[in-house]
Amino acid sequence: MKFSALPAGARVFFDFDDTTTGIESVEVENTNRGTGTYYNLQGQRINKPQQAGLYILNGAKVIVK
Repeated sequence: MKFSALPAGARVFFDFDDTTTGIESVEVENTNRGTGTYYNLQGQRINKPQQAGLYILNGAKVIVK
């Protein structure tokens, strides 16, 4: 199964050959990626990325272009 990013508020439905699963909808948590604590790959805390690259923001890897 391939996964892709969905816009906030999107609803996803799965069809399992007419088998009832009890899943009515999937909630997507809207996270504000613009605020938080950034770290570079050396573990040093930085205010905001000054150049493109890979950073850690709130414990998640993010790519800044």
